[in-house]
Amino acid sequence: MMIMRYMKKLTALLLCAALLFACCVPAFAADALPESEHDYANNLEQRWEYTYPGEVKGLFVTFSADTWVEEYSGWIRIDDIVENGAVTVGGMEKNIIFPTLKTGDVIVIYGENEQYVGSYRGGSLAGKTVFVPGRSFSVVLITDGSVTGYGFRVTAVEPCPDDYVREITFCPGEGLEPVTEIFTADQTVYFDDRYYQRDGLAFVGWSAAENGPVAFDADGETVAAEVPATLYGVWVPLALGREEVFSFYNSSWYFDVDDQDHYYMTAEDYRAMQENLFKNFGVGPYPTPVVSIVLATYRDWDFAGSCYGMSVVTALQHYGLIDILPMQNAACMNDMQPDEALISLINYYQTQTATSFPAENKALVKGSPNMRQQFRDLYRTVSGGNIVILTYFREGMKEITEAHVILLTGCYTTAEGDLAFIVYDCNSGDYESGWYDEVFRVPAGGDAAVYDGDVIDAFFWTDDFSRFQSFDINKKGTPLAWYLSYFRHVIEVLVSFFRMLSNIGK
Repeated sequence: MMIMRYMKKLTALLLCAALLFACCVPAFAADALPESEHDYANNLEQRWEYTYPGEVKGLFVTFSADTWVEEYSGWIRIDDIVENGAVTVGGMEKNIIFPTLKTGDVIVIYGENEQYVGSYRGGSLAGKTVFVPGRSFSVVLITDGSVTGYGFRVTAVEPCPDDYVREITFCPGEGLEPVTEIFTADQTVYFDDRYYQRDGLAFVGWSAAENGPVAFDADGETVAAEVPATLYGVWVPLALGREEVFSFYNSSWYFDVDDQDHYYMTAEDYRAMQENLFKNFGVGPYPTPVVSIVLATYRDWDFAGSCYGMSVVTALQHYGLIDILPMQNAACMNDMQPDEALISLINYYQTQTATSFPAENKALVKGSPNMRQQFRDLYRTVSGGNIVILTYFREGMKEITEAHVILLTGCYTTAEGDLAFIVYDCNSGDYESGWYDEVFRVPAGGDAAVYDGDVIDAFFWTDDFSRFQSFDINKKGTPLAWYLSYFRHVIEVLVSFFRMLSNIGK
């Protein structure tokens, strides 16, 4: 009996111990710091998660001094970093197959609510302490098919003092959820890490007040301590929708319809060009015979771009002055394809730069009072909801072939006080994709504009497309439209001149 009672007590103790051990195992796992295998495996995508047991706003995460993943990416060739059929990376020699396209390996860290912290290759995390927002974080290891190494090991996780943390709530606007992100006070906030899209509007930055001016540009950056606790998205209305532009570009790839690399135009469209030229100008003061002779060989010219034609057709379609959608039974401009008829039509309107030039506003002298006034006039008309067609010259007017044409479709004032114009550029597909990051910028108090990396010190522009009615491709226009437009332009020049006089010295 004594033995049986003893055995029962022993069994009970063992059961209690087993239960206690079972309860302790999850607690031990939850406290374990993230660590990869050493060496880690190829073709891997693995995530480790950690949650700090206390309530904190941020954590300092330290990685071991031997933390390392493959850094190299690109084509590995025999004559590259390879010797004797092996590649040496991080002091280790690994055999690989040649030639090999490598993506390399990467460690990605996310804070609470999947807030991106950073991506790290090679030994960039070795011995480093990283701040992560919130009380939890994830470490993701992604590897390619060859070359492995130590991987990573988290050696310490420490709470960040609350007074060292900056919480910023980003309120993008209607229909978009606010997001609160956590930074250290001295951490750089990169505003281009967040971008938003809405129909008919361009996201351009953040304001410290709802419906306020831009305080931080969408592509800007600053220290978190200088950012208000709440930011509001700033949106600019666009005069031209993303579906109203072509999905193809101003390139010979699309315009070379007969393998001749010239300005393709049908015989009918060519005759319309010549007839409209004489019908509207006849033998008047405009040098019609000269222009006609020059354009007589237009179809034999080497193709050098049709940006003016694409821009004009886009604007005319928007304003209902032409309707090209029935040509392809298209629902919108974005659906249209560059067939022969459409290319001919675009090239027809490309020739109209010669007829529009006399009635366009001109800024030809860098830094002149007139140029500064033209910038103000541009801002006035675009902010009023008008589309502007603008021809600019990269090197003044030294080389006419250096001219390029864009449409200005919206504008705003940047955080630095620059005038910024949102651009539809037919050389790029960003606009039709809803990315409005191409900007014609006029630095505050500047003497010239900047666009696409170039200083723009001479340009023509107009917001009046009615004159093109006189050159209707179907020959249904009348000269009256061009002359009315021209006389309006003369009046506008006088008004702009007096505005310029009043602004001199300001």
